[in-house]
Amino acid sequence: MPNGESSLLESMVNLMPAGLLAVVGATFDYLYSVKKGKRVWSLVGYLIHLGFAVFVGYLAALLAVGLGYSVEVAGAVAGGAGWANTKLIDLFVMWWKTKYGNGNGGNACK
Repeated sequence: MPNGESSLLESMVNLMPAGLLAVVGATFDYLYSVKKGKRVWSLVGYLIHLGFAVFVGYLAALLAVGLGYSVEVAGAVAGGAGWANTKLIDLFVMWWKTKYGNGNGGNACK
């Protein structure tokens, strides 16, 4: 590989600490929600929550590094974006349940 070029793999390795921070943050957020009674523990739910947080956090970190910010700033951006993303999903689910019921058929029994 010519000097001065960066590879996707190299970028991923450099952002690994930011990704790990996103994993830790998403885990604490999910466990806190379970403890407060906002969620029921579910391995599948946890993995989905983690996947969304890490995916969006990682994209935000890539954007921050691409804009010239340090890996530390990228880690903070990753955590914030991951947290905000899961909260937006929670808001969407609440809206959906309010508008269409809880998924048990709504008013089908009337």
